Amino acid sequence: MRIQLLILALIAAGFVNIGFAEENETDVLNSFVEHVKSLKDVSEEANKEVLEVVDEYGADSVSDAITESLIVLNAGYADAIEASDGDDVDRALQTLQPFADSTDKFLAADASFYLARMLMN
Repeated sequence: MRIQLLILALIAAGFVNIGFAEENETDVLNSFVEHVKSLKDVSEEANKEVLEVVDEYGADSVSDAITESLIVLNAGYADAIEASDGDDVDRALQTLQPFADSTDKFLAADASFYLARMLMN
């Protein structure tokens, strides 16, 4: 399982590029925004907040824009990321793993990155 998390984290961090081989940072960000708009359970207010976050970070910090947007969209995600920075590995695994198992490809990749980072540290 740890090697799978590491691979997913490398994909999320951009070291291994699958699916976005010829897209630049702006294309990735646009893809994420379109993805969020396609989610049926996201309110108009949340969509607006995601757009504000994306505008704030822009293409210069795509990973931060996506992470911060995912925090807006997913209750408990900020706490899960915070847990990955702590010393309680069990708590971090328990809080991040459900997000890493998400069917939302952006959420799964982002959470897998934080899991792998925590495991490597």
